[in-house]
Amino acid sequence: MTAPLPILQLPGDTPDLELTKLLDIGSSANVYVAFIPGPTGTTIPAAIKLLKLPDDHSTAWAQQQLTSAQMEERRLRAVRGAGHLSSQHSPFVAIYTSYRHTTKDPPATLITRDEQGRIREEKCLAIAMELLSGDKWVNLNRLLRSHSFKALVHRDATTLRQDLSRLVLALLLTIRAHRAAVRHGIVGLDNIKKDVFIRKELLDNLNLPHSLQRPATTPTSTGPLPSEGAKLIDLANSVSLGWHPPSFPPPPPTFANKAKVAFVPLDEGGKRHHHQWPVGTCGAIAPELQLVYKHSFEEDTSGNLWNDTALCMNRAKANSFLDRMRELLPPGRQPHLGSAAGEWHSRYLATIRTANELEETLKLKGVMVRDAEGKQGIYIDEAAVLWGLGMDMGDVMRGEDFIKTVMCEEGLQDKLLGWRHLSDLDKEQLKQKWHSFDMLRSLSWSRHHQRYFSKAGPVLTDSSRQRAGSLLQDRQHEPALSTWLPHTINVLGDMAYRMTSPAAEDRGTLEGGEKDLVGLFHYLQPGRRAWVKSLGKAAIPTVEELRRQEERTWRGKWAGGAVRDAKPRVDTGLRGLRGRRPLERRAGNAGLRGDMVKRERGWKRYF
Repeated sequence: MTAPLPILQLPGDTPDLELTKLLDIGSSANVYVAFIPGPTGTTIPAAIKLLKLPDDHSTAWAQQQLTSAQMEERRLRAVRGAGHLSSQHSPFVAIYTSYRHTTKDPPATLITRDEQGRIREEKCLAIAMELLSGDKWVNLNRLLRSHSFKALVHRDATTLRQDLSRLVLALLLTIRAHRAAVRHGIVGLDNIKKDVFIRKELLDNLNLPHSLQRPATTPTSTGPLPSEGAKLIDLANSVSLGWHPPSFPPPPPTFANKAKVAFVPLDEGGKRHHHQWPVGTCGAIAPELQLVYKHSFEEDTSGNLWNDTALCMNRAKANSFLDRMRELLPPGRQPHLGSAAGEWHSRYLATIRTANELEETLKLKGVMVRDAEGKQGIYIDEAAVLWGLGMDMGDVMRGEDFIKTVMCEEGLQDKLLGWRHLSDLDKEQLKQKWHSFDMLRSLSWSRHHQRYFSKAGPVLTDSSRQRAGSLLQDRQHEPALSTWLPHTINVLGDMAYRMTSPAAEDRGTLEGGEKDLVGLFHYLQPGRRAWVKSLGKAAIPTVEELRRQEERTWRGKWAGGAVRDAKPRVDTGLRGLRGRRPLERRAGNAGLRGDMVKRERGWKRYF
């Protein structure tokens, strides 16, 4: 006997909704499939996002869930139909306003029944959105894992070239979706891996959309830009562009376009009031964005944030924990750096030190500002998204996630290998350590950038060298790959190095990254490698390619001893032979040569 399907009850006269399938389980929300009434009396499939609420609606967690749901609804309603783009070309999923409920007075109710018929009711918030079905769309995170250099290392030349083209196309469509979102006035800071979906048809056929064929001719206006084949979901953690409070100084000159800059207050009340609630993915959070979390942790006194990281950040919590440890330890023994408390305390000091250094740098640049009342804010633009995408490219080339590399460096590889056998508590504690290590590495990224990235590609660790080392090092010299694989790796490595730069102004732009990837995609297509004009750095041939192309062009155009469309010439067959060096004419010997000529003529007359 199977359990009955769960039912969603919304307040008011809205009919109950039967949830047919569970799509995804997240840390704060679950996504279901349901059929809702369509405009012509039919039913259409929809994705129902449910954010569960605790019994006590006054807790900080309930407030955070409420803020997240309202911000996502606000973003989706604001961009619905904006710029007169069709749903197919919009970078965001559509929202269905008939089945959405983002208020807690009263909330929606999720009713579930088990096999024994016992009923369970949970309070929740609901948002109905466009369903991106698995037969037409693929999640970017899943595609990056299946096309990482670890997965491609043993494939033959033809398959490897196609898979790399598919990887480049997926990254290209993701960047175009973010460019389109910026045109709508939104920066999707958390839309890096799991919250991006790519259209399968384009990936299977390796079709480049028409608007991406010639990016150099794309107009630079601020009008709507079509998103070709990629969509961003979960806009709750995005930020709006083009606005800042009048009491704060304006953006610095490093931001050339003020309409593409987002102002984010650093205090919790200011973020909630101005609807700027940025959240990122662990391992893809830019250094300037980590400062926002650092201030959130310093304000936290409830313990509802990441426990281990908050313990590192909140001085009062760290000191109280050390006091409890001193009470539990026998007399004469104190917490030291080898113990858990000492480790957290030392990590807290290191994090605070690096955060203060980064804050001073950003204040000098005018990126972090303060008003007359002492409140602080920070300016963020698309460079934060570029940093996350650059980390994604590094993960693909390295063959493992960056955070896994860091955890192995911290000596926690045994727990990672035995992840499936850990208890829920141990898994949660390990996740909290991920966040704390990620925050410390990101805040001090200026010291670690050269350790993990180079212009030739990501720096391989001992574990990643076993996974992707042969593709990055050994297989480049194979005859079937040496003509195109080194250039492909160099372009991707140079992009990842530039996009993960510690300074936001050195990461380039989304448009520049799009041009590089378009050129690389054309470069990887058979028969279209010869000349790709005005498509960025990736289209520039190597010196060896130019030499081979000149040889093919010269030998291919000989016709009867003459070059087409040129003056008649004779092929002497002496190409490549060294000729005699011509005599050098010197002005000082002109008179001497004249005398010799006269004497030579005289001797001839005598004979």
